[in-house]
Amino acid sequence: MLSDYNLIREACSSYTEYCAGKLRRQKSVASAILINVQTNSFRTQDEQYFNHTIVTLPIPTNDSSILIKHACDGLDRIFKNGLKYKRISVSLIGLFPNNNVQGNLFEQPNPKKPMLQKVIDKLNFKYEENTIRIASCGFNRKHWESKAEIRSPRYSTRLLEILTLGEDALLKKVK
Repeated sequence: MLSDYNLIREACSSYTEYCAGKLRRQKSVASAILINVQTNSFRTQDEQYFNHTIVTLPIPTNDSSILIKHACDGLDRIFKNGLKYKRISVSLIGLFPNNNVQGNLFEQPNPKKPMLQKVIDKLNFKYEENTIRIASCGFNRKHWESKAEIRSPRYSTRLLEILTLGEDALLKKVK
């Protein structure tokens, strides 16, 4: 439950950066961003609030900095001070291949940005995810990230969490 705007904006930026990375790996671009905020509906003593907004991008893109800027602009539109937020979500919509982008007469993309983004992605892949990141994504994840210690293992999606049985478990089954 967060009421601090800066932490909520940091979460919004981090989720958007993650989505942008997935777009680049899929060689896709997004033409709009959907941002949702929500308070905890089970806490009846708190004021309830749910809102969303869609931000249409001037040029479809997969550039993290542009997507984060527009996502934070959308968050500014729907954020209300004084509430305790439980959830913020970011969805990229209007996806299509990055080789079919229609330009905009009034806004020209920076031709050096894709090269910079490729270098950042290579460094993050080589060393560790989030080695290089945009400053607005911050480093306070522990304040807003979901609590994963109570999550069940993800056997079907994470190789490191695959259930392994030792010889002793197999021997007990045979006896």
